[in-house]
Amino acid sequence: MSQTFNYLAARHEVWCADFNALAAWSSCHDISCATGQPSPRKADGILSLNSAGVATFNVIGPLVKSALPSEKQMGICCYSDLCSALEEAVATPGLKGICLYVDSPGGSFAGLPEAVDMVEAAAKSARTEAVVDGMAASAANWLIAPCAKITASKSAQVGSIGCILTHTSVARAL
Repeated sequence: MSQTFNYLAARHEVWCADFNALAAWSSCHDISCATGQPSPRKADGILSLNSAGVATFNVIGPLVKSALPSEKQMGICCYSDLCSALEEAVATPGLKGICLYVDSPGGSFAGLPEAVDMVEAAAKSARTEAVVDGMAASAANWLIAPCAKITASKSAQVGSIGCILTHTSVARAL
């Protein structure tokens, strides 16, 4: 999903206190106010690099270690694609920042620690921020933990890395 000024402007009440704050944020992130045209993307749709040198990654949907093309079409996001795209971004001349756009309920633990390590390594090369619109729960929350700044919309659900599972033995009752 491309973060154009027009898209954000339509939701400015959710994202920030006033429209001027949104305009200031957009200008800092080189989001075109005039055209609202999306930035060029890789074929897998994860990475876009704008003219200010900010790479944007979409972390949308359930997270898994790897996914089939048909699963990706159904909205599954895989750590392997994210790691590859982060490696590519870090190797890109002129990279000044990384933005993770997140709307995910979390997902699989397999592959997550490696993906978190990759986000942490990328944060050493460029300022890394996360924008949460919707949800960043469980694995998604852990994934963005190394970011220097995390911004969430007013209605976003952010939190809880992991879960608590209660097991009650009924052996004595049986």
